[in-house]
Amino acid sequence: MKIIFASFQGINKKNVPEGMTRLVIPILKYFPDNDGYYISYSSVNNEKVKVLSPFHIFIRKMIGRISQIFKLHYGVTRLYQEFMYDFFLSFRIKKATILFSTAYIPKTALKNKKFGGINIFLAGNPYDRHINNILVSEKNKFNLNFEDAYTYEKRLLFLDNFLDVQDYIITQTSITYESFLI
Repeated sequence: MKIIFASFQGINKKNVPEGMTRLVIPILKYFPDNDGYYISYSSVNNEKVKVLSPFHIFIRKMIGRISQIFKLHYGVTRLYQEFMYDFFLSFRIKKATILFSTAYIPKTALKNKKFGGINIFLAGNPYDRHINNILVSEKNKFNLNFEDAYTYEKRLLFLDNFLDVQDYIITQTSITYESFLI
């Protein structure tokens, strides 16, 4: 089976990997039999690191602009950006694959699972519901009022659907590991 790596993040205009791409890009050389690493955005494009789609970048930017104009809840913006990344990535899966992802991609993971593929999630943060529980507790404790991607319930449901089709979840810390046991 071929390997596909996927990340919602990318490489910025200064050619610096952001988020989990910092972790994945250096290890690609140890996976010579892979189909590539699909990231959201990049100023460079090479054989192993591929921008998902120019149209995806356009849509992502439009979501950002619309969000600024209408002052949308960041959770809404993030949900639509993650949803669109998942939508476009799902077209890259054409047969059973080892799908190694740092992004929440339920549609793509389900398609891969139906082909008989293996889904592996590398978690960069504790589970978003765990973070949500902490934020809600702090909001109540200190009488705070704020909105965040971690408090937007529709986004959390989107993420739950992703975790349901994962074969393995790899974490980097014991706190992150424990958060996924909820």
